[in-house]
Amino acid sequence: MSHAWLKQYPDKVGPTIDIPEDLNIASLIEGTCKKFPAKKALTCMGTSVTFREFDRLSNDFAAYLQTEAKVKKGDRVAIML
Repeated sequence: MSHAWLKQYPDKVGPTIDIPEDLNIASLIEGTCKKFPAKKALTCMGTSVTFREFDRLSNDFAAYLQTEAKVKKGDRVAIML
């Protein structure tokens, strides 16, 4: 299958990337929150959130999913960004 967006990639950029098996989004976010707690993580519609606040909010959201939404280990959750 051909993907139209690949035509826009610079010559040195390949269609795939190698990702180490031990790297996942959770560990990436946790490490960044610990390394840069006071820096801005997100800005949207004039409101900014630091990595410290982002860490707390994401933990609160995870707790909600487990307690209120009854999401269990192994369930799949889609997050739209």
